[in-house]
Amino acid sequence: MENLPFLKIEKETISEEELLESAPKLFQPIGPEKINADGTIEIENEKLKIVIKYEEPRFSTDEISKIDEKLSTSSLRVKGQSIIEFLDFKPELFYKLTELSIENKVDKNKVSLADEIADSNVYVLKGGVDCSGSIHDAFSSCIKVNAEPKTAIALLTLFHEIGHKKNPNNNILEKFDIFSGDEKNSLSNLFIGAERSAWAYCLAKLKPFLKEMNISSEDLDAVIHKRALGTYSDFLSKN
Repeated sequence: MENLPFLKIEKETISEEELLESAPKLFQPIGPEKINADGTIEIENEKLKIVIKYEEPRFSTDEISKIDEKLSTSSLRVKGQSIIEFLDFKPELFYKLTELSIENKVDKNKVSLADEIADSNVYVLKGGVDCSGSIHDAFSSCIKVNAEPKTAIALLTLFHEIGHKKNPNNNILEKFDIFSGDEKNSLSNLFIGAERSAWAYCLAKLKPFLKEMNISSEDLDAVIHKRALGTYSDFLSKN
């Protein structure tokens, strides 16, 4: 792609397999888990406590309530269509996340996703480990994470996708191929900007807990710059 004066392209891209090899701590369980009588799941180590609660999803009856005409067409999104129809979900494979909090037991820092979850449909893949393909869909206010939030990579991905809710430039890539020239260049800048903004939100929320997850700056560089932004940079540079 030519003429992208404001677009910072990542110089290195790695695959999911290379990420697993270079930053294995991201994929390791944060701690042992305990299921309480009320259905909440507690994951705890010496320094962190994570509380998770799920319910069975009901996306066959959850409907799209709004359509952004600037980013979508009737052929892609139909008002009243169920989430499962257009996101191709298999309900039996997912949980709906209803509660998540992380507490640093050392300094008592705590973050909760209560507000973010309350106005979204957040689904996590049962037993999932590989976070590739996780999405935030602005049309349905739906977030899908292909891993349960029990590892650092899953938490980073979840908070990143929630970060997209804070940025208006969502779902841009879906219409990318209908633009050309300067219009496509501007769209590329918006897209990368939205990705960086979502990662900034993620890091701001999780910064008090990264040390306790034993995650280094090199691990973050691998997952954010080389894997996530690197993959998008590679796509944009070739289209």
